[in-house]
Amino acid sequence: MMRIGILTFHFAHNYGALLQAYALKCYLTQHGYDTSIINYTPEKLRKEYSMNPFVYSKNPKVLLSLSLRNYRRRKQNRLFTQFQNNELGVKKKIFTSEELIAAMNTYDMVSVGSDQVWNTNITGNIKCYFLEKEVQAKKISYAASFGTDSICAYQKNAINECLPLYSKISVREQQAKKILEEEKIGAELVCDPVFLIGREEWDAFARKPESVAEDSRYVLLYGLSRNEQLEKSAARYAESEGIPLYVIHPTAQKLTRKGTLLYDVGPREFVWLIRNAVKVYSNSFHATAVSVLYGKTLVYDAVNGLGSRVASLFDSLGMNLREGVNEYKLSLISEKKIGDYAQTGKAFLSNL
Repeated sequence: MMRIGILTFHFAHNYGALLQAYALKCYLTQHGYDTSIINYTPEKLRKEYSMNPFVYSKNPKVLLSLSLRNYRRRKQNRLFTQFQNNELGVKKKIFTSEELIAAMNTYDMVSVGSDQVWNTNITGNIKCYFLEKEVQAKKISYAASFGTDSICAYQKNAINECLPLYSKISVREQQAKKILEEEKIGAELVCDPVFLIGREEWDAFARKPESVAEDSRYVLLYGLSRNEQLEKSAARYAESEGIPLYVIHPTAQKLTRKGTLLYDVGPREFVWLIRNAVKVYSNSFHATAVSVLYGKTLVYDAVNGLGSRVASLFDSLGMNLREGVNEYKLSLISEKKIGDYAQTGKAFLSNL
């Protein structure tokens, strides 16, 4: 049985990062591979999800604010940690590039991706996510993303040094494919891993948050950064329907003045909340992806130029992303379109 290690952003307390890691691991395992997540966290990101307020600041006012927030988010933090341990099956933590290379060389194959693994704005200038030449295992990328429309000189150098040694390359966005083609590197355009798993499997995966009633009608607002337009639009709609507005954030940050912030939403609860919402408001790629799977009505707005990720997804599904805040009836996307999109990933993974 081939042993495959997945190098991705599994460490993040971020709904999309964990869902895509889970989906790819599940799909490969279901198809006969001995698959595990390589438990590496870049130094640049180690404090990002810490519950220790002193990691972030020594200012007394900031420490008090962080301590209060962390007290409220204890349960949510626990849900993320349990998911990483139990569902992703992470083992011994890896901290250095030397340890990482040694770990990757114990596998028959290493797959990098999905998510923005080639976005140096996130990772910093480290080559490990490009799979350096010291990695002797067979190398592929699955639905890797730059997360941006252009790249820097460091990324160009890493691409040309490392990617020619891959046996197969796939990316998640059309722009990423174009970037690689400009560097004379061929790549396949494939679906995000969440589409590798069918709706029935996601139904079994989803779990209701304890804070929400089973038959509750609500509007869901999810964003990683403040977006006043989305917030106002979501609040107006919830008020017009006479139903609550629930707000979620992976680290329980209160970024809105309106709505009720939930403190018990892990990856499973995230899927349940999208599936059962009357309407979803978001600027998140993976909130959009899950909304597509469930045919939701989505109000979407891009953040900091990152709309190209959703634009590429919509294009693959025969839709157009419009500028600004717009409503999309995702139930109009046919099952065949979604199935065809999922097949791009399944075909790529069929012959490893």
